[in-house]
Amino acid sequence: MSDTLVNPTVTTSQPDPQRLAWGVLLISFAIFCLICVISGIGVNYFLFQSAVPMESRLLVGRGTVGIIQSDSPESEQAERRERILSDTNNVTMQTDAQSQATLAFRDDALDQLVASVTLKNNTSLSLRTASRPRFDWNSTAYYVELTHVSGELDVILVDNLLHNIQMSARAPSGAIINLVDGGQYTIDISDARIRVMSQRGNAVLIPPDYQSPRLISAGAQGVLYADRQEIAVEPAYVDLLVNSDFSQITDQVNTGETQQLLEGWVCANDPNDNPRGSYRSQIKDGRMTLRLVRGDNAETHGRTSCIQTFGQTGLAVSPDLYDYLALRASFYIEHQSLNACGIDGSECPLMLRMDYRQGDNVYQWFHGFYAVPLTPEQGYPLRCSSCSQDHEAVNGKAWYTYDSGNLFTLFPAEQRPDSIVGVWFYASGHQYDVFVSEVSLLAGQQMVTQTGQNAENTAESQSG
Repeated sequence: MSDTLVNPTVTTSQPDPQRLAWGVLLISFAIFCLICVISGIGVNYFLFQSAVPMESRLLVGRGTVGIIQSDSPESEQAERRERILSDTNNVTMQTDAQSQATLAFRDDALDQLVASVTLKNNTSLSLRTASRPRFDWNSTAYYVELTHVSGELDVILVDNLLHNIQMSARAPSGAIINLVDGGQYTIDISDARIRVMSQRGNAVLIPPDYQSPRLISAGAQGVLYADRQEIAVEPAYVDLLVNSDFSQITDQVNTGETQQLLEGWVCANDPNDNPRGSYRSQIKDGRMTLRLVRGDNAETHGRTSCIQTFGQTGLAVSPDLYDYLALRASFYIEHQSLNACGIDGSECPLMLRMDYRQGDNVYQWFHGFYAVPLTPEQGYPLRCSSCSQDHEAVNGKAWYTYDSGNLFTLFPAEQRPDSIVGVWFYASGHQYDVFVSEVSLLAGQQMVTQTGQNAENTAESQSG
């Protein structure tokens, strides 16, 4: 009898088709939901939070500006007039002792100036990014980031924009200045100290260690010395002139007799001018300006002037009140027909004048600007008979900001002002077209602390 080996029957369980179908359906639904969430987030970001590069244009007001692009860091290019910065990724710009330039940021979709940054002489910065919201309904703010800032900047953030605006400036030391409101600011950075001054708007100064940031509100200045981590905040310089930015308008245009077109200012043409010039309030590149114009193919002398006076005794600026006094003006020369300031050096397209008292004596100070240089055969003077300094050549069709520096150090001791009688600005010559956006007279006590004394002295000598 033989044994028979019987193989056991192996039964395999078959998956339940219904359960498998439900599993596939649920996994597919989960993937679908995940895709919807990701797509929703992406669409929401694209429609309401995404940003695109903002047009950045460099306008050279005077001299030559060096530009270094991120894709060719070893090659510096010189710009004398204007350049559109299509690639704003770490573009470095620097001015020398004789040059000045303005960076203008525009929302080209709205044809709206958003911000402008004026690089004073001996200033450098890197433009890391400049962006605007992709769509008008975006909640994203306009954003400009500047790094490696050294020197002095004048910053204007335009008010009442469709979107909020933020600007950040980082010093080589690592300190950060955040500008968070529309307004006007001055940022001055050297190895010795960082100074932030707000004429309008709010700024935040953050030390390199990110401890104890300080708010710099309108009318204040903050200083951070290199040998300290504490930020000192004190009142900024006082503007002695009324309506220095021409924002308070009483009338729109005048081509006839003397009229108070602007609060605080009285404007007029010289009585015998024929043809007569005109003066009007007009917005230019996002700035409220006073435009001084004379055309009609005029070939005779004319002058259109504005004045703000303080009476015969003048406005006191004695040493016990102030140790700093500076005249400042921002302007744009559209056109002039004469070369330089004319045959006598007295017909500049823009001239500044300040009358002041020292004791019983009244003195006058003049300073002029022109955009059309002399030809080689012309030997016209570049200083008027009453001027103590040569007139300054600037580029036409570009903004330029003039700062006299401390006038108390410019005048000899026996002519140091005790009071200011009046301030004039005027256009003169045959034909001229000039936009003036600011004329201010700043006074105050220079900010010096015991710990920062040496640093401040060093900074002042560098800026001078």
